[in-house]
Amino acid sequence: MILEAALGGALVATAALVWRRVHERRAMQKRTGEEASAAETTKEAAKDVAKDVAQKVTKATASTAKPVAKTSAAGATKASELAKSVGKKGKPSGESKPHRSGPRGLRVGDVLLYADTELWLAGSFELDEEGLVARVFRAPGNDRAPWVIQLDPDAQKIVLARDCGAEVPGGRVPAELPIGGMRLSLERRGHAKVTVEGELDAPDAKTLRAEYVRMTGPGGRELLVVDFEGGARLALAGERTGRELFDFLPGGDD
Repeated sequence: MILEAALGGALVATAALVWRRVHERRAMQKRTGEEASAAETTKEAAKDVAKDVAQKVTKATASTAKPVAKTSAAGATKASELAKSVGKKGKPSGESKPHRSGPRGLRVGDVLLYADTELWLAGSFELDEEGLVARVFRAPGNDRAPWVIQLDPDAQKIVLARDCGAEVPGGRVPAELPIGGMRLSLERRGHAKVTVEGELDAPDAKTLRAEYVRMTGPGGRELLVVDFEGGARLALAGERTGRELFDFLPGGDD
């Protein structure tokens, strides 16, 4: 646009200059007594003007091309920067993590429906030793399974348990032990951090540390013995089942 305007202005100025040079040459011819046709006078004037115009147009084009070139270069740079910015935004961040989907673990307030029994999870304590050992829930109001044990983070392995303290001898739990007529063997032993949530009447469950023993046997038999700091013991035995056998009603947090 700038170049076109410059050229248009030059053409208008050229026409005016041609007519001025024609009149000047005619006046000169009258003074010197020369005779020439109007066509020849106009032709000579046009030649002189053409030289001047060519020089002016060359200068105008050069001076106009510089800012145009600068503007085009600046535009190209901006476009390149914008493309790079869009490209970066379109790529997924290496630090971002995908949203985890699938079943979650059990929580206080959840209700499990198993056969004809409703198990309301009123409170819990968790055993953690560099990862989940077990999450133990109190399910009051039923005789079938007063305790529910979650053995993995997604609660795919669940134990419906009862208190079996009378069947576990005092002192250190041995590597093998008969419980409910079945012999169970040591699966895991260690010391864990204890975290309590909700309503729980387990002995000394509010302590921060506990020693635990987990034993397993035929048919999914499970035994969990927890010795809390302070000397109290909780021994729970039951049968391990899969989550697919339960109907699940989430608590108030979901």
